[in-house]
Amino acid sequence: MEEIQQAFNKEDFTKSIPYEFDVNWDLAKKEYSEELKTDYYEFPIRYTSSLTPHINDLKKTKGNYFNSYKIIATIKNKNINFYALRVYEKISETGQIISEVNLRYASSFNGVIHLVDKNDVIVFAKKVEKGTELIKDYYAKDLKELDPIKARAGDGCVTVKTEHWYYYYQWSQDVEVFLYSKKLLDITYEQICAYEYLPEYEEGMTNTGGGGSPSGAGTYKKDCASTTNSKYLSRASEGCAVKVTEKEVKCEKGFVMDSNGNCVKEWPEDIELFDIVDGPAIQDIVEYLKFFDSTKGATFTLYVKQPKANKSDTWSGAVWNPNVGHTFISISQENITRVIGLYPGSSVNPYSDNPSASSLLVDNAGDDFDVSLTINITASQLSTLRSEITSNNSNYNLNTNNCTDFGIKMGNLFSMNIPDSIGKWPGGGGSNPGNLGQDIRGMALNSGMTRNTTGGKAVLKSGTCQ
Repeated sequence: MEEIQQAFNKEDFTKSIPYEFDVNWDLAKKEYSEELKTDYYEFPIRYTSSLTPHINDLKKTKGNYFNSYKIIATIKNKNINFYALRVYEKISETGQIISEVNLRYASSFNGVIHLVDKNDVIVFAKKVEKGTELIKDYYAKDLKELDPIKARAGDGCVTVKTEHWYYYYQWSQDVEVFLYSKKLLDITYEQICAYEYLPEYEEGMTNTGGGGSPSGAGTYKKDCASTTNSKYLSRASEGCAVKVTEKEVKCEKGFVMDSNGNCVKEWPEDIELFDIVDGPAIQDIVEYLKFFDSTKGATFTLYVKQPKANKSDTWSGAVWNPNVGHTFISISQENITRVIGLYPGSSVNPYSDNPSASSLLVDNAGDDFDVSLTINITASQLSTLRSEITSNNSNYNLNTNNCTDFGIKMGNLFSMNIPDSIGKWPGGGGSNPGNLGQDIRGMALNSGMTRNTTGGKAVLKSGTCQ
């Protein structure tokens, strides 16, 4: 694995993956591809800037496409070859969750899967519906020997029209609500002569009767840089990335940008978060956890109450009393159950240079949640978890050590590989329930893990020693 990591150059894939990213080398999967007749390694990636292919996912509806990427490495005769796995997942209904798709397995997947080289040339493609191949897989010339009898259809072309919209919100003092607006920035046209293995974009398309197999040249909406320097592209194509910096996108005075890229009204400068804490304080955490049997395993659950259910918003509600959500955990062992969440011991001001306070652990038993993640842990892991909780005396910090940081840290003691996406709020930013909830909905589950995306109420505190 170290040899693969050393051979990889991220700069080689600036065309194939037009977003800033890092490779998660620790989550490698070795698989065998019947199509490619070779073993390969598949690596997930993590986006490192606010511009991601998912920035407009909340605006997408039935018939549009989710877009995601991974890195593929093959080793033949000691030669390491890298490719980008590019996935177009067709949305069958509004609100659909992005599937975990890899090169080999996509049982419920609808859409198109590409393997592209560092020059953004398609070397392999397949089009599937519910995991079933719709048309014969495509191989580029350098892979042609894998399927020598594939017939090439005649080249066909289509022209695709794309409207580029800018979405923004404006605060109305009269009615004290956000007024939604949008502006058409530009319309672009692109001719594609490799349409058969590319997403169907029916709206605005001309010559839809065209078809043909890919030549490996051309990319679906590869470059939108000339249209606008805004990153709010609601109808931009899936392969488009605008090279922008945060300085190029500004909000009017009195507004700030939230984690979805919307300009929203600032919170009052004297705002204090967590004036009221949900649930009774745990006065003695050692006493609270003492009834667990150290020779037995247990069940661990991570709960997330999002500010808006199934949304990545970092807050919701009125600017003078925002709902920022909450992340908390539970431990259950036979008839013993305990539920724990981290809060500040006193209210914090997000505009403070150091929005910190002493930590306070609270009993969140029976609290509402929108999504959860559960795993069974061993007696040894339970001992580690209990030690981490009872010895954790770090101060609460709204940006760096909040309830979500606490929950992710505890969950990843068991290699749950919980993602940690960063969001923004007035005065700061960091881990948060909105992003975490969406990460959990879309993440791959390790063996033994279960997920609840319908929500409900957390377990109740129960049991004492016998």
